[in-house]
Amino acid sequence: MIMLKPCIYKGRVSDKELFKEIETEYFNGAFGMLTGPKKEFAFGLLKDYPQVFVKLIAMYLLGYVAPRIKEKKYYREEEVRVIIPSQRPSSEVLFMLDQLKEAKILDINIDDMVQMVNDEKRREKSGGESIYFRELYLPDTVLTKVYLKDH
Repeated sequence: MIMLKPCIYKGRVSDKELFKEIETEYFNGAFGMLTGPKKEFAFGLLKDYPQVFVKLIAMYLLGYVAPRIKEKKYYREEEVRVIIPSQRPSSEVLFMLDQLKEAKILDINIDDMVQMVNDEKRREKSGGESIYFRELYLPDTVLTKVYLKDH
């Protein structure tokens, strides 16, 4: 699930507008789970473990809404982000994905997921922390303008 969404700039939207955006995404997440290919599983989860269902939607919000929020000083960028809501999985997660592929449990292409992880790039932040990122090559027609900041 990859989304293309405009950034939300702190101080440029009211609390009411921000709440409305989060509320909309919350219901989109729930609706997507309850109408998607695994809807029986989602309804069972909602019936038997409603708190887990709500936590999954909260994770959806963290994955899709939080990365869109930027500081007010960047508002002129009018940035649109490609949101890929996942962290780089550990080797244990990759091993589990491989087992799921063999068991044919999931309807998604596990090989594509593993390839996306293997294609991730890495850079070091100050302090030695590693930051992983993915390069997505988009057509230049999606770039509408470039802003240059005075130095």
